[in-house]
Amino acid sequence: MNKEIGKYGNKFTSDNQPPNRGRKPKLYTVAKKSYGITLDEFRDVVNYLWQLPKGEVKAIAEREDTPIWMANVCRALYKDTARGTMNALRELIHLMFGKELAAKIEVELPAARPMSVEEAKKIIRELT
Repeated sequence: MNKEIGKYGNKFTSDNQPPNRGRKPKLYTVAKKSYGITLDEFRDVVNYLWQLPKGEVKAIAEREDTPIWMANVCRALYKDTARGTMNALRELIHLMFGKELAAKIEVELPAARPMSVEEAKKIIRELT
């Protein structure tokens, strides 16, 4: 057991838990709960925001009359741009267009063989 745990902070126990367990809420979840907007409304605004120049996104985020959900989206885009990451943009793209497939699926079908009329009629009778 590590005897230096007390030096660096409290040990997690059933009584000592962080105030917010789990992942941070997604940008759309915050907007939906705070403002009751629909997914289509959210998509329209995000589609507009991610086409703006970096300076305009920052200006929208800093305006006093900008709804908090829109400011959150703007700040997330702006901060990711400053850090050189794409986390917020990736999350928004997944929300807008869906997630891409993780792997390509290739299927090989057996070659078709010629069938006589009698064989086709027999198969049809068996199916009906």
